[in-house]
Amino acid sequence: MKITITDPTLIGDLVDALGRWHWPVAERGRDYVLVDIPAGVPKDAAQLELALFIQVWLARHPDVEAVADRII
Repeated sequence: MKITITDPTLIGDLVDALGRWHWPVAERGRDYVLVDIPAGVPKDAAQLELALFIQVWLARHPDVEAVADRII
């Protein structure tokens, strides 16, 4: 899943937060990351959990917006 945020200075914070929760993540651009679904986790459940995680992260960064796009 590709996650793009409106404040590129917070990409490192997002990567660190995802890493602490054991999400396979790679910083790919100035303002986006790619997050893989862990092996053995149902795709729908992982996408829901990731969406909830992003909402919690955004609550800690109220001036930032994020867009998540599925990568097939």
